[in-house]
Amino acid sequence: DGDFMVDSYGDLMDTDEDSFRSLIQGIRARLNYNKNEWPGAGSNIGSNMSQFQGLPNTSETGDKIKARIISELTKQGFIAQQNLNVSVVPLSHKTILCKIMVKVASNILQYNYKFSFRERTPYAKGDT
Repeated sequence: DGDFMVDSYGDLMDTDEDSFRSLIQGIRARLNYNKNEWPGAGSNIGSNMSQFQGLPNTSETGDKIKARIISELTKQGFIAQQNLNVSVVPLSHKTILCKIMVKVASNILQYNYKFSFRERTPYAKGDT
């Protein structure tokens, strides 16, 4: 039900008791990878964000990126669409910030995804 991680003592832990951490890991995996990069059952995970590299930073491109993020995060019921809000904010002519808000029970998780149109691989920073 959760992912494994190593704690500060070097012991193996399971994230099933930390829903935010598990959710952040799932979001990061879906946004930072392309399809078929994950083996086995995970081969369908990946948003292929690299397809947007080289495109102009326009509102039309931002709308396509927003739609791609929503599609990837709601696929197979990972996040319910009614619990997801995505907004795209231009930071420069080559960089955007995607603010992803997920309603989890009575809390809101905010995950910030920074995308560069000129970098080979997008990078992300998650905030809770």
